[in-house]
Amino acid sequence: MATTEGPRLSSGSAAQYLERLEQAFHEATRRLGAVEEEYVIAGRGVRLRFAGEALVPFLTPALAHLRTPVGEAAALIVCIWDGIPPAACPWTPDGTFGEARTVVDNWHGVEFVAFPHGEEIDALDRGRGVGFHCRATVGPHASLPLLTIIDWWLAERDLHCIHAAAVGLESGGVLLAGRGGSGKSTTALACLRSPLRYVGDDYCVLSVDGAPHVHALYSSAKLARSELERLAPGAPPAPCDDKDVVFLHRAFGEKLLPGFPIRAVLAPRITGRARTTLADISPGEAMKALAPSSLFQLSGARQRRLHAIASLVRTVPCYRLDLGTDLDAIPGVIHDLLSGVGT
Repeated sequence: MATTEGPRLSSGSAAQYLERLEQAFHEATRRLGAVEEEYVIAGRGVRLRFAGEALVPFLTPALAHLRTPVGEAAALIVCIWDGIPPAACPWTPDGTFGEARTVVDNWHGVEFVAFPHGEEIDALDRGRGVGFHCRATVGPHASLPLLTIIDWWLAERDLHCIHAAAVGLESGGVLLAGRGGSGKSTTALACLRSPLRYVGDDYCVLSVDGAPHVHALYSSAKLARSELERLAPGAPPAPCDDKDVVFLHRAFGEKLLPGFPIRAVLAPRITGRARTTLADISPGEAMKALAPSSLFQLSGARQRRLHAIASLVRTVPCYRLDLGTDLDAIPGVIHDLLSGVGT
């Protein structure tokens, strides 16, 4: 990853590029019309303003469970269009988009990321609460739409996107932590046909101001198609960037929760044995399960995210969840744990 530092830029060049982004968006809306969708993320209003309808079916399904009627005010507005982004970008070393991913980390209230060849750019003007998302092509479906901009914006509010799943009850639940392949998604989806309910599978939003709480972000779940058909029947898979994805609000809307207090952190581990069991682990072990992917898959506010995760694992009990091959028994183990930790 190539990173450009703020002092290399003049305030004029950065402001001019943001203005060109906004002009490109408004030009697209003049040609195609505007479509607005509004959502509530961790209790805050987010308005997505699309130029035309082409990207709407690819970016909104994962957020549909958080949709709300368009109101008068939103804390964040994201302008979204497809096409070629403005050239002569001041944040790339030579002003053009090349092979590197270029990140500006909170330069004078602006954050920016350009993916290879300018196929996608994201920018956030913190001062105005306005984001810009431009992608060169329409589709495939996004399982984690606008994650970069949402993460930047939430971090200023002491809310942190973390790579984890969350299942439980309205009164409280568990956070499932671990790298890809550890069994997080399998565990979360196995709970759909149990009394437990679902907040998220891949990314959730963590707050530790007061009692730790997890907030819903996406309703998408990604696994191999055979696993999705077995664990989430009735939710039709759609092609995604790297795997098939299902949007759980379509078949399991009643199972989705906007969030809950976190009662425990579980680190799943696939064992190959029949029975699912729990074992105490230290806060340090839970930190190793939760922190690395949460820190390195996202670019912003790493120190604050690290402190939030450390506060969480010091506050609630932590366990290793040794997953058995009887998937139907997994929710019962989690439910029994919640029954014993004050829910």
